[in-house]
Amino acid sequence: MWNDTRRDFAIDGQIEFVEADREVTGVAVLAQVKGSEVGFRGATETEFKFP
Repeated sequence: MWNDTRRDFAIDGQIEFVEADREVTGVAVLAQVKGSEVGFRGATETEFKFP
């Protein structure tokens, strides 16, 4: 689940991890989003893997 911070101080948002049944896991990371036309090698229509 993505939570936008609405400020631009390097942190663009917070990603909270939830189970498939929407149960909260208590795990979250802060994210800075970058974009390019190339994209990520591990990206698909429904997920991405970033080792």
